Amino acid sequence: MKPDELPVSAPVNATGVFDLGLPRVATMTSTNAKLLFSVPDVFGACTNPQTSAPPTLKVYPINDLNTDKGQSLIAELDPARAALNYRAWWFATQDATVKFRGDCLGLGKIDTTFALKRGWNLLVTVTDPGVSTSYTAGSQPGSPVPWRPSNTISAARLDTAPNVLHPWRNLPEYRDR
Repeated sequence: MKPDELPVSAPVNATGVFDLGLPRVATMTSTNAKLLFSVPDVFGACTNPQTSAPPTLKVYPINDLNTDKGQSLIAELDPARAALNYRAWWFATQDATVKFRGDCLGLGKIDTTFALKRGWNLLVTVTDPGVSTSYTAGSQPGSPVPWRPSNTISAARLDTAPNVLHPWRNLPEYRDR
């Protein structure tokens, strides 16, 4: 298992369990610094974006993982819900409160406020693709998290929302990432 770009991976045992060790702050802010995003960019192509966050804050979201065969998996919370709902891990270079509002391609309307601590954070993300997306800070799980193929029933609408798991790819400067 591995994130899309971050150079980390983990073996999966016979029962599907894995432990993906995420890079420490020092590694993310040095070796992996070129992978970090400004806050507005992480939401992708948006109409009338309004951002309140320190200009020095950089983030890196992990919304899905890829298998060695290229299959995308998400940590979906409730597959029975109509909206796509999953755990996302966001790295932040500093403690900060992020406020963002905009109408974003694939994500729809966003009006969110959440706090990030320096290091890795968990955000519960709920997306009705093309309609709306919300982000809520969550607690790190104490036990293994189930990961499911991103083409589950509630995620089937991903086909109608370009890059909903990687919204920054809707910006010209990130299309090849």
